[in-house]
Order: sequence, then C-alpha cells, then structure tokens
Amino acid sequence: AYPPKEVLPDVLSLKEENLANEASSLGLQWHIAHDTFSIKADCKEGPFTKRGLLRQTMSVYDPLGMAEPATLTNKLFMRELIPRKEEDPHCTLALGWDDPIPPQFQKQWDQMQATCREVESLMIPRSFYPAEHGTPIHQQLFAFADASDLAWCYVIYLRTVTTNGSIHVAFVCGGTKVLPKHVSVKGQLSIPRAELGAAKDLAKKVLEVESQLDLPNR
Repeated sequence: AYPPKEVLPDVLSLKEENLANEASSLGLQWHIAHDTFSIKADCKEGPFTKRGLLRQTMSVYDPLGMAEPATLTNKLFMRELIPRKEEDPHCTLALGWDDPIPPQFQKQWDQMQATCREVESLMIPRSFYPAEHGTPIHQQLFAFADASDLAWCYVIYLRTVTTNGSIHVAFVCGGTKVLPKHVSVKGQLSIPRAELGAAKDLAKKVLEVESQLDLPNR
C-alpha cells in the first residue's frame, strides 16, 4: 500500500504556471473520485465599483470555457460600465475606479454575484469517453461558431467511436468574446463581419486542439 502522505486527495487544484498574484485563489479542480473537472471561483463580496466589477469578472478561471455562456453576461456588464467615449448613455465613463456605481445597475450587480457562485457547481467529465467502453477507433471534432450584435462564441465537441461500437460525444472547449471595435462599418454594426471573426477564432482553436489531441483516423 502507498504511504498515507502519497495518497491522492479527493480534489486537486490544477493551477497554470506563471499566473498573476492571485494564482493561489484561482484554478481548475479535478474531482478524482468522479473524474470530473470543476471551476474554482474567488467569489468574495467586493465594493460596488468598477474595480470591484473587474475583480469579480476576472475571478473565474475557466481555461476550458465550460462556463463561458454564464460569464459572458459579466463581460457585457463591464462593457456597459466602461464603454467607448462615443457610447456612454449612462455617463459612467467619467467614474473613477473606486467611485460607487449608479444604483440602477444594482440588479445586474446582484446577478453577476449569483453567476459567480453558480459556476462553481458546473462539472464536466475529464475523459472524452468512458474507460469501460473499449478504445477509440475513430474520433472527429465538431466545431460551431455564431455571432450577434453583442458578442461572438464558439464551441468544440469530440465524437468518439470505440471498439465495442458505442458512440460518445464530449465537450472539449468553448469561448466567447465581446464584440471589438472593428466589427462596425461606418459606425454600423456588421453581423457578417462578427460571424467572420467568430469563424476565425474557431479555426485557430480547432488547429490548437488538433495539435494537442492524437486523434485516430482524423
């Protein structure tokens, strides 16, 4: 038997190297008993300010993008409070980083706090296919991207056919991005340009995933 000091704990925190000063409070968790991943978020109550908003938005470390649909609302909230100079209907651009946010944003703030806590309950299997169903004989990546007038997104799945004939589809990664400035043409939003941006991000991510996964019969 292994010495007690060498036995794996129930949960391991997987931390990226060379992170910023908050590395100790961020990480991806591996639940060994169930062989699943979850997100560890630093969801402490912060001041009702731009600085507090930035801290909450950055508190979720999600390298796989499993919580991107939920955390996108936080990014959109930040864009509303820190807009471009020509797009400032609430006059929030002049607020300092430690000035109180106007009270009409309290509901969005509360929703952001709730989202930060809820993403910690998300779990995805670590393995792309169950171990008891044989070995993979054919694997394919399925990738999707879309865009709106607010943001674009993408998601990648892996379809695996194993030696016992079963088929399994697993989440690989996902991502979102709030629309940058260059998606507008003469001041008007261009949805086709946003969709091209989403497709470009997706293509780059697919190449990255393909380089990291050894897929048979790709």
